[in-house]
Amino acid sequence: MTRLAVVGRDGLIRVSDESLEGWREISPPEFKYSWPTWSPDGSSLAFSRFRPPTNGDLRLGVYVSTPDGGGGREVHVNQPGTDAISEGTPHYMLWSPDGSTIAIVAQTLEKGLTLFLADGAGESASKEILGGGPLFVSWAHDSHYLLAHAHHLHYLVNSESRDVAQVPVTSQYYMSPCWSPVRPEMAMLGELVGSRQALMLGNVEEGGSRILTEIEGAVAMAYRPDGEAIAICRDLDRGMGYYSGLWLYDAITGEGVRLYDGRLLSFFWSPDGSLIALVVPSEAGEGSIRWATLELESRNVSYHDDFRPSRSQLTMFMFFDQYRQSHTPWSPDGSRLVFAGELGHQTRRTALPDDDATDVFVVETSTRKTAQVSEGTLGTWSPASAA
Repeated sequence: MTRLAVVGRDGLIRVSDESLEGWREISPPEFKYSWPTWSPDGSSLAFSRFRPPTNGDLRLGVYVSTPDGGGGREVHVNQPGTDAISEGTPHYMLWSPDGSTIAIVAQTLEKGLTLFLADGAGESASKEILGGGPLFVSWAHDSHYLLAHAHHLHYLVNSESRDVAQVPVTSQYYMSPCWSPVRPEMAMLGELVGSRQALMLGNVEEGGSRILTEIEGAVAMAYRPDGEAIAICRDLDRGMGYYSGLWLYDAITGEGVRLYDGRLLSFFWSPDGSLIALVVPSEAGEGSIRWATLELESRNVSYHDDFRPSRSQLTMFMFFDQYRQSHTPWSPDGSRLVFAGELGHQTRRTALPDDDATDVFVVETSTRKTAQVSEGTLGTWSPASAA
């Protein structure tokens, strides 16, 4: 069953089935919550929980519930006195592919951004793994390993023993590493000379690594769902926040081709890999953005309605190489995209819309029709395997 989870303007989590007509409130009304994150089988949702302050300290935790609001449990509690990892983002959460473990990035007093591993069933306390920020993570397809990129260093975490080994590759010109969806192969960037980087693929079973290609400047990447190619956006303009184009590299030969010749904020593979959703600036405007869908085979690009994103939605777009692993905008059948914000074209950049004025919208990619489905600040689809 396909479901959609949204964060309401009131800070409560609600879930609907694919009809998007009736909404079930699944979070207790006495608190506020954010960033619902589906387990791989769709049987659970993890989300950040704001608890009432104690002696002036904001109390934060990670809560897990079923889509009907039952079986609620707290799987991680922040240290008293710690704050969110960034404005509007108490934690980052990423379920392991087998659904047994949740990787949580939270603040600690001693180390700042810190990686924890929590039992998805809530039967044991979360365990601190390593600290250092910025901090980005990615699970291996079989859940045996977690790769962390902390500041400029890389660490390989064994999910069973919790042992941590440093990987001798360093880079501060990208954010999230990624794993092949089908092989024990991890992709990361390693600095060469100046701002030039090597895209490196390491096999944890066979050992060793190889350079697939070399790239100039800051980049973000994601494997195609079949694992046979890697899409990379390059040449980040840090002032404007846009990358300059999208390329596709064969994961074996390293042969590359440019897919999109234009500025983009982020990109997301459709579940079957036939489409790529791009977030690009509006035509003749810098104050709003729009979706563009690129057909991989034909290279045809379709553009959709202009909008200004909610604050949470912009966070997801800016750090998409991390969030695309936990919060896909694509419906499981690849026919719809979800986003939150305010519709309309705006020429100049201004403040983002307030959270009490944003809605959740769904785009039908084949017809390019956009419909408001709920008030709220963020929406995220359940995975294809949802029960």
